[in-house]
Amino acid sequence: MTILILGGSGSGKSKFAENCLIEKNKSGVCYYLATMMSGDDNESANRIKRHREMRKGKGFVTVEQPYDIEKCLDRTERDGSILLEDLSNLLANEMFANKKNDNGNDCIRRILKGIKTIAVQSENLVIVSNNIFEDGIEYDEETQRYIRSLGVLNAEIASFSDEVWEVVCGIPVPVRLQNSQTAGEVKLQV
Repeated sequence: MTILILGGSGSGKSKFAENCLIEKNKSGVCYYLATMMSGDDNESANRIKRHREMRKGKGFVTVEQPYDIEKCLDRTERDGSILLEDLSNLLANEMFANKKNDNGNDCIRRILKGIKTIAVQSENLVIVSNNIFEDGIEYDEETQRYIRSLGVLNAEIASFSDEVWEVVCGIPVPVRLQNSQTAGEVKLQV
């Protein structure tokens, strides 16, 4: 099963994703595929520390893979469940830190290939991504290219995911569930 979880910064999407993966996992190990590179800045180090604390005691095995994510399969069991945290960091690493200097399209293809490979070889794949498209700010061309690429990735992954969720203010909102096409088709009991 492949699940995409979207949300803004600090929305609670990571906590929801961790709990979702633990709930879906039936037979294997839960892996935390960490894509954030620890730079020299305190913000990155603090975010990594916060995420480690959040998953402490939940049984996750951490695999750090900031790019070329399919390489994580060398360090995971085939029937395991994988939480990819997160797509926006992975894309930034592929576009700017991996020194492959392409226009974004090659990064999109590499990432989608890696995600599809991981999805086939794991019991569950939960992907966390950021919703960064609603601030209305005009950015430089390189940042715009990154934002467009993340939008394409989110849309492509959503198209083949079994479930898509958006977390808003700590509340998970179903966008598409396994047995329906849209959240509007989910019958709510009043």
